[in-house]
Amino acid sequence: MALATSTKMIEVYPSGKKCDHLSPSLTRLDDILAAMTIDDPLPSPTTTAPSPSVRSIYSPRIEKLSTSPTTAPSSPPSSPPSPLPGLLPHFPLSTIPTCRVCHSPGRRRIVTPENQNGNAGRPYYTCKPCKDRNRSFASKYKVGWICWDDDRGISSQNPPCTTCRVTSRQDTSRRGKEFYTCATGACNYYKE
Repeated sequence: MALATSTKMIEVYPSGKKCDHLSPSLTRLDDILAAMTIDDPLPSPTTTAPSPSVRSIYSPRIEKLSTSPTTAPSSPPSSPPSPLPGLLPHFPLSTIPTCRVCHSPGRRRIVTPENQNGNAGRPYYTCKPCKDRNRSFASKYKVGWICWDDDRGISSQNPPCTTCRVTSRQDTSRRGKEFYTCATGACNYYKE
């Protein structure tokens, strides 16, 4: 490839060969390209497209939601554009989440079949040290609670966490009140 400036011509080939056949009077890119011969083809690309997976210290397996338009380009938009989507987490989490209070690694548990709240069989993470000490970071969270380890309540329509930008989880309290929390337990996001 040859590039020209108004005062100096720069000739570059991937293999490092010099280009001797270009006249210094060629200053436009069209003239340069017309004068070039292909005796040193470019190597095939060795880099690949970025992986759809995005890694973070909080939830190592999250993917970017599609931002492609849902309507044909020729049709007028029916509503104003939505805000940028959050990141959807994948479950089960590939990295053990840590406690937001003491930063200890979480302990994975399974809700017992006797559970009457509709959560029987659901996997979740708790912090054993905080639970043993009866510590809680915020009154909105059960003592030692970190997060569920499934995709129940995860939707691209949920608001993203304000800190970690991961799509939140919609959940319901024992009294039937809906709320949103950080799906991976990485931050203290809570919205009613």
